[in-house]
Amino acid sequence: MTSTDIAAPRVLAWSRHALFDLVVLLVIAIVSWWLHRQLRLLPLPTQTFLVGVVFGRLFGVLPALRRHRPAPEVPLTVGMVLLGAQVDVAALQAIGATGCALWLLYQPLVRACVRVPLRHAGVTPAAASLVAVGLGGGSLSAVLAAEASAPQRDAQARQLAVMATLLAGAAGYLLLPDVVAVCGMDATRCARFVGITMATTAEAVLVGAEHSPEAMRATGAMRLLVNLCLWLPVVAHLRSLETNSATPRRRPVAVVCWAMARVPGFVYGLGLMTVLTLLGGLAAAEQQALARVTNWSFLMVLAGVGMSLRWRALRDIGWRPLLAVLVGIAASMAIMLAVVHAVP
Repeated sequence: MTSTDIAAPRVLAWSRHALFDLVVLLVIAIVSWWLHRQLRLLPLPTQTFLVGVVFGRLFGVLPALRRHRPAPEVPLTVGMVLLGAQVDVAALQAIGATGCALWLLYQPLVRACVRVPLRHAGVTPAAASLVAVGLGGGSLSAVLAAEASAPQRDAQARQLAVMATLLAGAAGYLLLPDVVAVCGMDATRCARFVGITMATTAEAVLVGAEHSPEAMRATGAMRLLVNLCLWLPVVAHLRSLETNSATPRRRPVAVVCWAMARVPGFVYGLGLMTVLTLLGGLAAAEQQALARVTNWSFLMVLAGVGMSLRWRALRDIGWRPLLAVLVGIAASMAIMLAVVHAVP
């Protein structure tokens, strides 16, 4: 028997397993979308996550599926790459270099504001760093990428980071429209503030849409830039995991190679798709079709994350870390609000 004869059944089994995973995640996304159209009680991303949790519990009851949890990595990669097809040149110009500078400023700010209360809540520095990755605007994409590239995986830290990101996104979706209205922000300032401080992309764009169509497009552009640069907080997190007294100082070339090896692959795909769109490689109808595929891909990601929720790990986390997350994200948002108002 040759190696090809041995590998063929394994490839076939893996293909069937992956296809089953994608079908399950798509079914959950469709169920959530239908419920949202009927009830409209929760934001669609939050509702999809909760429906995924219900399906995960259902799988836990069935003996044949008890240990099966569809992974969200495949739809995540597809959604992130296709996001580049939605680039808006005019909106990018409105955001400008100022928006990029503000986002870079927000990264150390949110890490500092979140780490202090989490430390008092008994959370380890490594877990607090992973939480800051999601709350810094990288959303679940950055959390999953950082956790997958970590030297040692921590299921409890992953659960805390996921729950913190979703909690911050839901709270921001409920509160930020009123904050933007009270502060009298124009479309550009709204996009900079919401696009930077919101932990989740879908809710950020929805908040921009409540302001105006111009704010919605600008917020989408801001989130595109955030997703293109999400490898920065991921690399910063991984770097912090490897930094200790026994670690020798790396040379600059070695640091660059180390960072490039840890950049999530979909970031390169997102960059290529963005360049293709900016060069006019996609017609308007094609962009609209890819936008629908992108939206469904992100819903499937949320479904997969919900299914992977481990209740035992969540019980171990407790309420104190989540309360600390809210305190930290509120402090960082308040500081960034003042900065955005001060910058022309």
